[in-house]
Amino acid sequence: DNDLKSIPVDKIKNVEYYTVPPARYADVGTLINIRTYPLDAGYAAGFDVMQAAWTAFNNTNLYIRYNKGNHQFAFDYNMEYRNNSNCESEDSYVFTDGTTVSDYLYRGDYHFGYCTQDFNLKYIYNKDNDLTFQAKFSPNIFTQFWRTDNEIEAHNNPQWQDGEGRQERKVRSFGPSLDLYLNKKLNGNQELTVDVIGTYYHNSQNDHNKQWTSDANEVLIDDDMRAKNDKISLIGEVAYTKSWGTTNLSLGYKATLAKSDYKIRNMLSDYNEYSYTSHNDNHYFYGEIGGKLNKMAYRLGDVTDYSKFYFTPKLVLSYPIKNGQVQFEVRSNPVLPSISQLSNSAKIYIPGLVETGNPYLESGNDNCAILSLNLSHPYFDLYTQALFDYISNPICSSFK
Repeated sequence: DNDLKSIPVDKIKNVEYYTVPPARYADVGTLINIRTYPLDAGYAAGFDVMQAAWTAFNNTNLYIRYNKGNHQFAFDYNMEYRNNSNCESEDSYVFTDGTTVSDYLYRGDYHFGYCTQDFNLKYIYNKDNDLTFQAKFSPNIFTQFWRTDNEIEAHNNPQWQDGEGRQERKVRSFGPSLDLYLNKKLNGNQELTVDVIGTYYHNSQNDHNKQWTSDANEVLIDDDMRAKNDKISLIGEVAYTKSWGTTNLSLGYKATLAKSDYKIRNMLSDYNEYSYTSHNDNHYFYGEIGGKLNKMAYRLGDVTDYSKFYFTPKLVLSYPIKNGQVQFEVRSNPVLPSISQLSNSAKIYIPGLVETGNPYLESGNDNCAILSLNLSHPYFDLYTQALFDYISNPICSSFK
């Protein structure tokens, strides 16, 4: 948004709008590419603030740009701050065993707050229709707290009793990243892009869940969970494009190498620390050709990714109609388990209910067919779609 705000209207050369983004951006719904003329030398700066009148709600954003010749230096800062009390919560756990239905109900008031701070320090060298280089350093800082006082009602289970409870959560994270990007225009309508990103992420979390009977004679749960996660990753991408008239060829490869160290201790481990290390190795290859046959636009590509090889085809057909477009899309993608789902760690929710991970999880597959209609009218826009979606070997949370 800040990049857009700092561009004068008369410096916009053209805008490319993709309802079907190229394979390189296959995970986004709509892509907008804004091409500009060389910017004038000088400064651009701005800020905006959104402040609530009666609650601690603040969004602050500021940016500074300096242009000289083919060079630009930029700095951005964004903060989102919340601090809200007297909020109401209700959580219900319902279990059916044969004809017996038992439930465990929390009702309470909670106080929560968080602060997210994002920084961007960026240098760009841009030679029109030749070379673009960008280096961006982006630290992120996040803190959060949550406190809830609960009244507890239990029905139809001898292990549960009415009582009271208090839940507290504190989260802190820090995540800097460095992004180096290079785009080079070549002869014969060819283009080469190289992008390398290095990231570090640290997160620490403390969840204290304490519950006791109404007369305070018996403590039902006293779980003081502490967890830490450190993750480093390196992401690299190479993309090549060539066009012949209305026909476009795209080839690309993106690799993600990541390592995560996770530590947790709680009452289930007698407060002994449990350590879990995971390595994530993703490889994403794509080849795509697209163009037009008379009025019919087509796009066909396939990709392979995620340490094993998966055939993930995607076919998109679009046809223009008066004031709109009809589009049919068929795609298939893997459903991948997260690092936390693959961990052996366990977390207790209520007496007797524990969520566990599973290091032997395997990926599923999501198959989808979509038929959509898009109409634009001077007084309204209409978008409607019908879809069929089937997931094989779905991944679910596991409880004991």
